[in-house]
Amino acid sequence: TVPLGAFRIVFVVFHLHRLYCRACDRTLTERVEMLRGKNRWTVQLAQQVLELVDKMNLQSIAWYLRMSWDTVKKIHAQWLRHKARQRYKELSALRYLAIDELAIRKGHRYVTVVLDLERRCPVWVGKGRGNKALEPFYKLLAHRGIAPVAVAMDMWPTYTELTMKYFPSALIVYDRFHIVANANKALDETRRLLARDADILEAKAIKGTRWVLLRNAGRLANNPKAQEKLQLVARFNEPLYHAYLLKEQLRELWDTCRNDFEARDYLHDWIQQATSSSVYPMVRFARSIAAHRRGILDWFSCRISTGPLEGLNNKIKVLKRNAYGYRDRAYFTLRILFINEAKHVFVG
Repeated sequence: TVPLGAFRIVFVVFHLHRLYCRACDRTLTERVEMLRGKNRWTVQLAQQVLELVDKMNLQSIAWYLRMSWDTVKKIHAQWLRHKARQRYKELSALRYLAIDELAIRKGHRYVTVVLDLERRCPVWVGKGRGNKALEPFYKLLAHRGIAPVAVAMDMWPTYTELTMKYFPSALIVYDRFHIVANANKALDETRRLLARDADILEAKAIKGTRWVLLRNAGRLANNPKAQEKLQLVARFNEPLYHAYLLKEQLRELWDTCRNDFEARDYLHDWIQQATSSSVYPMVRFARSIAAHRRGILDWFSCRISTGPLEGLNNKIKVLKRNAYGYRDRAYFTLRILFINEAKHVFVG
């Protein structure tokens, strides 16, 4: 056992023997039990680093053990690659997936993350977004004969087309929170358009209503000031108030309807109301909902969402911010794959 600790540098020198085997006509090198492969660090040191990596950042570990930062990173990355190989052997258990992209740097730099919704762990991190980021993972699943039961995603066409191409029997479930967020965007665009052409009274009624219109109605029930704002909008700007009601009616779809049949009728009526309104952003949004109707209704057959993945995205942002970015993209990918196993302890 080699003593390890702060302010102690230990060098171990080995005199290895090379042996010639007449049976296999090969020259072999003596095996050293305290080393693995061609690593230039001992097993004991690697275990020490892995014990500290969940409690300290890499720079602090390198200072504590008087090692190079690159060596500490190599030890951790080697262990993460070993765990990643073990995880990919367990892909046959995949049934429910969630897909979303995350901006990791300015200039539209993205990673596409696929989450196993049952185990709550990432199973794929693709560089960029779109076909190039997701298709290699789908090819891997198809090659192994693995077909997920359902996939949760937003309404981006690329994800839908790839899923239908490789897994035509899988349910495509559009995330309800993304849909409501798009409804809020359409409502906010409506507010800006109407405010631009409003007269004095209408402009006064619209001013300061953005936060009221975008919040859920249930959170405004006990807020007299918010109720007063809504009454002003209803009195002086009927198209904007109608758009607000459409947003709220759509949000209640998932809470009001008990099954696919009720939801189909409810959504059909909502689309008719929205497309017959005089508000163009809501009409455009309603057409998008009509085009993605099947994926919205599939939620009532398989109630999954990308919500757990959104929470994971926040952890990834914290990971990146604590490290002030990552120079090694492969190492960053490995950290994302096992981010739920990390214990975030901040060391100054």
